[in-house]
Amino acid sequence: QIYALPPLNDNTRSLILDGTNDHLVTQVDATAQPNNESRYISWWSKSTKTTSNAVWDHGDSNIGAFRFNHDSGRPILYMADSVLRYWVDTPCQDDGAWHHWTVRIKYNDLTGCELWCDGVKQAVSADANSGSMNTYTTGIRIGRAGTGYFSGSIDSFCIWGEVSNPEEFARALFN
Repeated sequence: QIYALPPLNDNTRSLILDGTNDHLVTQVDATAQPNNESRYISWWSKSTKTTSNAVWDHGDSNIGAFRFNHDSGRPILYMADSVLRYWVDTPCQDDGAWHHWTVRIKYNDLTGCELWCDGVKQAVSADANSGSMNTYTTGIRIGRAGTGYFSGSIDSFCIWGEVSNPEEFARALFN
């Protein structure tokens, strides 16, 4: 289901989301993977928003949610109130140019969650890892995380299962 987006036309090559209410609701990836299995979420995006910018979630802001520029300009994967991972701030989040992103979610193993931008693995900034990850309550919702909405453009959004070489996989998707 598409919410609040204007009709797509021939000259639109990506989803242009206004940051107020535009988003897509899917039935895809509605169930977290069992322990020791991963999901890779891959997309191209561009934005100039320098404050918290919701990219996607699985039911709420703390349920399988990813944001750019969340706290101190850092991207965050938010799996529960006490289970989250920040990566080091990167200008790719808000420089207005297209960048390719890949997030690895390893359910109930925060240390296995990873982020790549343009094929380069991003350094972890901080973790909170106390308790269990929240159970997904919806399929992936693109362009929102809880009540926050993405401001910018998103294209080529894909979800992948387990891969044998995550580093090479992220580089190949970017290239």
